[in-house]
Amino acid sequence: MRSTRARVPLVVTYHSTRILGAKEQLKMLLYRWFFWSADCAVFVSQRQLRYSRRRGVFSRHNEVIHNGVDADRFCNNFDPAQRTAVRRALGFSDADYLIGISAWLRPEKNHVQLIDAVAALRKIGTRACAVIIGDGETRAAIEARARALNVERNVAITGFQPQVAPYIAACDVMALCSTTEAFSLAAIEAMALGRPVIHSDVGGAAEMIFPGRNGFLFPAGDTKAFVDRLATLADPSVAEAMGRRARAIVQTLFSEATMVDRYEQALLRVACGWSGAGAPVSYPARDAEVTRDA
Repeated sequence: MRSTRARVPLVVTYHSTRILGAKEQLKMLLYRWFFWSADCAVFVSQRQLRYSRRRGVFSRHNEVIHNGVDADRFCNNFDPAQRTAVRRALGFSDADYLIGISAWLRPEKNHVQLIDAVAALRKIGTRACAVIIGDGETRAAIEARARALNVERNVAITGFQPQVAPYIAACDVMALCSTTEAFSLAAIEAMALGRPVIHSDVGGAAEMIFPGRNGFLFPAGDTKAFVDRLATLADPSVAEAMGRRARAIVQTLFSEATMVDRYEQALLRVACGWSGAGAPVSYPARDAEVTRDA
C-alpha cells in the first residue's frame, strides 16, 4: 500500500501499556517501525503517550483521545427492588457496604488488594463486602486470600457476566486496584451508572478521576491509602453525591459521542494532510466542565 502511487494515510491506535515478558518486549521493538511509518498514532491518555514516547513508540503526529461509553446504555435505571434482589442473590443485604470491581481476574488487576481492604475495613467495624465481576486465572488465589483473612463469606465472585450493569448498580462504590492500565472502560462504565470510583493512580486514572468529586485515587499497591479512601465513601450520602457527579462527568467528557467526534476530527486532519499546523484534538477546559454540578 505504501509503494502505490496513490498513498493511503495510515492511522494506528494503541490502548495498552501492558508489557509482561520477553515476547511482548520483542513485539514492541517490531511495532515501533509500524508506528514510525504511520501518519498519526492515537493514544487513550496523556500518561500512556508519555510512557510510549519514552520507549520509542510514537508517530509523526500523536493524538490523545480518551475512551468513551454510551451513557444512555450505561444508565442506572434499576429500581431499589432490583438492587436488593441482586444483593440477596450474592448473599448480601442492603445494610452491607458493597464494593465492586469489574475486571478480568489477571495478576495486573490485583484483586487480592480488595480482599485485604475488605478485611481491614471489617476490623474497624465497617460492614464491607466485595463483589468481583469477572473470571480468570487468579480466581483461586483470590479465593485463597479471602479464606486466609476469614472474609470468604463477605466476598462473591460472579464469574463472567455478559451484562455487568445490574451488578455495578447493586454496589455502593466501584474500585480498581490495577498495577497497570491505559484508560479503564470499566471505570467509565461505573461512573456512567452513577457510582464513584476508587482507582489506583496508574495510566490515565488521573485524567478521569477528580479526587473528592467523582471518586478517589490512591498510590498503586498502597493498601492503607486504599482503605482510607474506601472508608470515606462508606458514608452513603457522600457516595451518592459523588456518584451523581461521576455520571455528569461521563456525559460531558467521556461519552461515546464525544469520543467519536474527536476521532472524526483527527481522521479529517490526517485526510487533509495536516494543513493548518496539525494541532492535536482539543479537550474542554477541565475545571470548567467538572464544576457544573458542584
